[in-house]
Amino acid sequence: RQSVQQDVHEAFLKVLDVLERQTSILILDNIYTSPIKQTFYGTMKSVFNCQVCNYESCSFESFSDLVIDPVSSVESSLTTSMAGRAHKYCVTCDNNTLHSIHSVITEQPKITCIRVNRFKYINNEQQYCKNTSKIICNQFISSTMMGSELIGMICHKGPSTHSGHYTALVKNNNIWYHCNDLSTDIVEYTQFSFTSEVYILFYRRC
Repeated sequence: RQSVQQDVHEAFLKVLDVLERQTSILILDNIYTSPIKQTFYGTMKSVFNCQVCNYESCSFESFSDLVIDPVSSVESSLTTSMAGRAHKYCVTCDNNTLHSIHSVITEQPKITCIRVNRFKYINNEQQYCKNTSKIICNQFISSTMMGSELIGMICHKGPSTHSGHYTALVKNNNIWYHCNDLSTDIVEYTQFSFTSEVYILFYRRC
């Protein structure tokens, strides 16, 4: 819609959801699959350790995107995002207690979507503020969790969620293309390898 800022990440997830529902097929009782799920969805295991009684539990969940803070590089930020702390119910303590959280990707998608956490809500200002920290966009990620090659990026130019402009970069046959509205230009990867504008990255499983 004209003059209305749309979030590309929300749009991407909605498109995935619609396409998944329209292409799902039943393979077993109450078990469905689709080309979208087979391409963009993975599985993550999270281990929770109670900091009071040391009770450990784990859970598995599917994901279609990963979220990182813009610190150093995509690869190091991804590693950092897999550990944290949160309060949750402990069956041994019978109370909400502080837990350490360690997550690992057990099933890597064919295409992994990584969103850089650019927009955070500031309570005292009652608005979203943009984090303009630069981040290194690794062309390759090689870790125990995932081995991937960068094939696309979506960048956001602008000061906030209420204003700005999206552009995309796509890699094809080792050539990078910058798509900006009606224009598409060949560019060097080094122009965007260290940037404050990248918002979403797409990595293909190696």
